Amino acid sequence: MKNPFFEVPDILSARRLLCVQPHPDDIDISIGGTISILAASGCEIHYLTVTDDAAGFSGASPSYAERAGIRKAEQRAAGGILGVSGYRWLDLPDAGDWSRRQARDGIIEAIREIRPDFLVTVDPFLPYEAHMDHIKTGRAAAEAAILYNFPHVAPPLQPGYEAFELTGVGFVWSNRPNTLIDIGGCSDL
Repeated sequence: MKNPFFEVPDILSARRLLCVQPHPDDIDISIGGTISILAASGCEIHYLTVTDDAAGFSGASPSYAERAGIRKAEQRAAGGILGVSGYRWLDLPDAGDWSRRQARDGIIEAIREIRPDFLVTVDPFLPYEAHMDHIKTGRAAAEAAILYNFPHVAPPLQPGYEAFELTGVGFVWSNRPNTLIDIGGCSDL
């Protein structure tokens, strides 16, 4: 889709992608086909999951720690099918009391270390989004994408850090998409 104000970066040209998600399945559900296409083209895919997703179970068992471990194992299994290269977890409590800044600082650290050319996250500006994990994660990732090269933003820059630019930032589950990817060839996933 053409944008009259600026050229929309082509995510299919990505060589290294950082996917910031509130829960271990959000990127797989929203753009799993696109992830598979990118991985098959040689793009290095990294997942950063903000929460432990341990609240998303009904019933009292298994324990909280076991539930978090189950979610990580599920994420690795799904990511293995799609071609994900690396995983990071901030392990903030699912549906819990954590701040956007906590997430932002962890995302900044990941951006600086991974050095992606594209970043994708959930759209925090979706008009009817009610899940605060999604809103806080999307806003934290958007802010991190603006601030990661500033030396006085926590965490402080490491000696020898070389600034770089993201080519693009994408929001998934947006009600105003500017890019559509044909994933018809991914139906066997």
